[in-house]
Parts: sequence; structure tokens; C-alpha cells
Amino acid sequence: MVSGNEFTKLGQACLFDNVGKNYRVKGLAKKVNYVPASGRGASYIDITLCDSTGEFPGKLWGDQRLSREDAANMNGHIVEMTATVDMHDGKARLLVNAGQWRCLNDSEVKDWTEFAYFLTKDDRDELTDYVRSFIDSMDDARGLKDLVNEMFEKHLKELQTLPAGHEWHHAYNGGLLRHIAEKLFFVAQKNPLMAIGAPYMTLYDRDMVIAGCILSDLDKCRDVTAFPRGEKTYHSRMRSTTAVIFREEVLPIANRIMRRKKRSMTEEDLENLEHCMLCGTINASGAVKAYTVEGNLVALADRISVETDHYGCFAHQSYTRTDQEQYSKLLGRYIAVKRTNDND
Repeated sequence: MVSGNEFTKLGQACLFDNVGKNYRVKGLAKKVNYVPASGRGASYIDITLCDSTGEFPGKLWGDQRLSREDAANMNGHIVEMTATVDMHDGKARLLVNAGQWRCLNDSEVKDWTEFAYFLTKDDRDELTDYVRSFIDSMDDARGLKDLVNEMFEKHLKELQTLPAGHEWHHAYNGGLLRHIAEKLFFVAQKNPLMAIGAPYMTLYDRDMVIAGCILSDLDKCRDVTAFPRGEKTYHSRMRSTTAVIFREEVLPIANRIMRRKKRSMTEEDLENLEHCMLCGTINASGAVKAYTVEGNLVALADRISVETDHYGCFAHQSYTRTDQEQYSKLLGRYIAVKRTNDND
């Protein structure tokens, strides 16, 4: 049984200096992976636990009676435990023996926000200003800037509070805003990005790339919900809603702008914008194949942001992926160029 009265925050327990020490902790269970018992040992669960201090790995030992269904039922619930801090793959994790952990009923949780990780207000403000700086740099001569600004401000509160995803990248409240800012950051890196874009052409519509990077992820305001207990919505499980956002929100604003005499946004611009938005997201049928330079750059910026957050590849000089994996060739070229520039 779990004993003691004082709980320690995950971020305070999972430190290198605490290896070998015991702590009483609790966290929201995510990414629960059940490994059944074998002839050589009991079953166990690899798990990601999160609270307001962040996400941390753990390994919970079970017994011969622990089933896959028991583990699956943990996902999205609070687990409290007495854990020993252990090192695994160079990182601190929580190692828990059988009988030293239990899954709480929802009625036992008094404050769910204790288990939700948010960006700080300073981080949100900085990222918001960064994205706005790109919008401000767009050309005033056509209505694309007005469209992007209206859409961004309309969804700003959601961008600041929603994760970009629950299972793979930027999975914390506010991660959606950071993901968009990162895409713009990679677009702004002239040397490495232009080296990648060089095989296509030397001129492209910069404003369209900015618009695609921002608008392509606004569908997640409908697709995901905030932590804690955050889950994908029904629409997200069935299909991406990017096309719906374009039809129901972008087109009405664009039509209103195009009726203004001094605006020059054309139907060709709208077609390119829709393509960029679809290239910057993944729907049920997989990634949309880019046929414009702008679409290629939006797709690349999105993928780099996803990969660097999920895999931390820039931290490892030996990072490699197979050619069969999505975007790996483009990502590999980006990493190669970045390393060359870093060594200059």
C-alpha cells in the first residue's frame, strides 16, 4: 500500500541528484504501455506521468494478475505511488514496486488543475508577440494580412491554452501556440531553409508561407481539448477539420475582404492558401502532397517543429531515421545544413 501523507511534485522528485531516494508522488497517467508477465518475471507498465511541473517517465511493477485491461484503464486517471528515483537512458525516472501504487477514482481528485502543465504567462506573451511580429511584417497591399490577423486574434485564447497534440508533440497546455511560433522560426532561418528550398526555386510568396504556418493548425481548436483529462474530440478521431476551418471561417473573411476595392487578394491566392493549410496538417488520408514551393515550406516547417519537440534530434549528433519515414529526407537535409552552419 502507498504510505505517508506528504506528496512531492514530479519535477522536484525526478532529478539526477535524487537517484536512489524514495518519494510519495502522484500524476496523471499518459502513454500507458503494458508488458505482460513472462516466465522470468512479473508484468510491468511503462508510463508517462504529468503534473503542473511537467511530464516524467515511470515504470510500475505489477504481478501475475495485472492485465492489459487494468493498464488501459489507468490512462487519463491519477496514479499515486511510493517511488524510487532511478536512471534510465540518461534521464531520471520513477521506479515503483508492486503494491506501492494505486489508481485513484475521479471522486478522490480534488483539484484536476494540479495535474495540468501550462506555459507561463511570460512564455505565452512572448510567443504571442513573436507570432504577431510576423503578421505585422506582411504586405498591407492585399487582404491576406487582414485575414491572418483576424483569424489569429479570434483563436488566440485557445492557442494559448490548448496542446498541439495529446500523444506525440507539444503535448501541454499552450503547446499549440509554441508549435506555430516554432514553424515561423524555422521559416525565418534564411540560410538552412533556403538551402532546402533551393532545388525548387529562388522566389516564393513569403506572406503565403506565414499565413500557411499560422492557419494550418487552427483546426486543432476544434480537434483537441485541454489537459487535464484532455482527449481528442470526435471530429479529430474521424478526420482533420482543416478543410472545415477553411470553408466555414477563412472563406467568409476572405470574401468580405475581396469586396473591398483596394484589396487585391485573388481566387488564386485563396487556392494557394487552402493548399498551404492542408500541407501543414495531417488528415485521415495522410500528408497532403505539396505542389507549390509555399506548400513545401509550410509542410517542412511543421514537420521540423514536430520532430524536434518529440525526438529532440538536434541534441544528438548521431540522430538518423530511415528513408521510409515521413519527411525524413527533407528533415535529414535540414539537420545536415544546420550542423554545417553551426560548425562554420
